[in-house]
Amino acid sequence: MPPSEDWQKQARARLELCQKFLWGEVGKHALQYLRERGLSDQTIKDAQLGYIPLKKDGRWYCDPPEKWGLKSDQCQKVWLPEGILIPWQGDGHIWRLNVRRLTGLREGSPKYIQIPTNGGDGLYNVDQVALDQPIVLVESELDALSGQQEAGDLAVFLATGGTSRGRNERWLARLSKAKCVLIAFDDDEDKHGVRPGDRAAKQLEQLIPHAIRWLPWSHDINDMLKAGQSIRAWIKTGIQAYDLISSPSLTKLSEPAQEDATDELPRNCCICWESLDASGLDFNFSPDGKQLYCERHTPQWLTQYLNKIRQLNAPSTIKEDAYEKGKATA
Repeated sequence: MPPSEDWQKQARARLELCQKFLWGEVGKHALQYLRERGLSDQTIKDAQLGYIPLKKDGRWYCDPPEKWGLKSDQCQKVWLPEGILIPWQGDGHIWRLNVRRLTGLREGSPKYIQIPTNGGDGLYNVDQVALDQPIVLVESELDALSGQQEAGDLAVFLATGGTSRGRNERWLARLSKAKCVLIAFDDDEDKHGVRPGDRAAKQLEQLIPHAIRWLPWSHDINDMLKAGQSIRAWIKTGIQAYDLISSPSLTKLSEPAQEDATDELPRNCCICWESLDASGLDFNFSPDGKQLYCERHTPQWLTQYLNKIRQLNAPSTIKEDAYEKGKATA
């Protein structure tokens, strides 16, 4: 369920004020931060992002819980950290307010803080979901905005706020409307060398049959945007990969569009940078030849694709095609 009406009322009032702060003198550095993350002014305005400043004494603002329709046993104070205010809206409600902190961060401090609520879990950008359109699941709101800005005509980008969130029945029903769901959680590892996003993707694949893990070509989608990597090429390849492994009859992945074409083949694993030439490991190219994976980091969707090829007695098709393409463009 969405938060209470009292919470919604206070959230809207704060959001309206914080949008004025973002576009005023007090929010200049916050607006510059968003621009440096690659977001356009139109994207920032459409997302209704705001800015919470510090008080004159340099401390965070705070409200009594009653002001937000909360009880004192739920929280003693509603803290409003300094940073970018990000509203999660859907079905006519504000489900959540997140703050991306900008100052006062220490080692181990959370970059994102959720303002306390009495509602259920949300799904960022959920109002954009349409029947039979591809969906990309990411972790953070800035990743979703980056994808929506660059490739919103190709897919809908939704943020869960973490690898373990966004799984209630309401949102799973929305995800079921998609042509396919590409799970693009961050490409990072925990202290045990395991990607939390991979573990979460396997769980989601059990809940969403038309979902596959689809790693970003960088740490996350926003990093791709900042690095100048083509999010459009990435999403096109992901959709084609899904089509390949979900189709009963195997078809060759189409050539990438001219605007997305690469001039040479990669020589290193795109995850760990192990060299194709120096290593004794086995390597696998993505079907379009743009990504190279060592055997330790070959994603599940590519393994499934390769297994289909092996079943058709064509084990080297991908690699041979990739190398032939590289020779032709050399």
